[in-house]
Amino acid sequence: MLITISAGDPLIEVACPPITWFKANESHPSLTRLSDPPPSGVPLWRGNPAVLVEKLSRADRSTTISYFKIGTDIHIAQITTDMQVPTITLPKIDGERRLHNPILLVHGIMDTSRKMRHISKYLHDLGWEVFDIDLVPNNGDTRLELLAQQVAILVDRIAPHQPIDLLGFSMGGLVTRYYLQRLGGIDRVQRFITISTPHNGTIAAHFSMRPACIQMRPNSDFIRDLNSDVDRLNLLNFTSLWTPFDLIILPPSSSQLGIGTEMQIPALTHPMMVSDRRTFKAISDALSHPVRSPT
Repeated sequence: MLITISAGDPLIEVACPPITWFKANESHPSLTRLSDPPPSGVPLWRGNPAVLVEKLSRADRSTTISYFKIGTDIHIAQITTDMQVPTITLPKIDGERRLHNPILLVHGIMDTSRKMRHISKYLHDLGWEVFDIDLVPNNGDTRLELLAQQVAILVDRIAPHQPIDLLGFSMGGLVTRYYLQRLGGIDRVQRFITISTPHNGTIAAHFSMRPACIQMRPNSDFIRDLNSDVDRLNLLNFTSLWTPFDLIILPPSSSQLGIGTEMQIPALTHPMMVSDRRTFKAISDALSHPVRSPT
């Protein structure tokens, strides 16, 4: 079945799978796919919702959509029996409306998903469906290949049948690169952003003997392996953001790969790269850029 979405002009038709549950939050009106149905007794319609409508709380109230408020959440679903294909008309919104891929944020060493909270909120407020991950362990005691497997498992769970975009900070950029280049992620991901990632290693990694740190040293086997076919990243939209003032990625130019889009953000420290509004703007621009056409 097709859901026809009108956000001014033109009309967009989106194919949706049957019997799916979604939730939208009142304060951040974007949709989240639920892995399980809501609790029993909740008065919801069950069926094929207009899953890709951004900021759904701004949509015109229609007889084909039911809103049920529970606490601060609004649960939405749509009847999909032998009815006509419904049309959802949205009010005119300034700027171009886009239907975004979900995005997964991957933190760096000694960090957790909380490190990415500012980026997450910024994108969430703009209408993206944002996911994060807590890599375990996060202190370098595990090889990066094993952390990349955690990313692969989560991607399969949150976006089993659709493309996804990835963002990795610092070590998280190398973890996601391994997922892309060695675990088949290149076929699942359309946009890939790294922030202050030691693509060519960092001298600072010599201060630790932990396995992941050894892998992040310049000219390590891990770095040389990933860089041996780095051109594969040209199959997707790749963006690298870095600061020349980085004292963790040494030299700071190690964050440059010479492919894709590279942008210098003059944040004063490595950690400030994930809280700088110039970084936020660069991220949203990169995620909004049309996907590279296959050659």
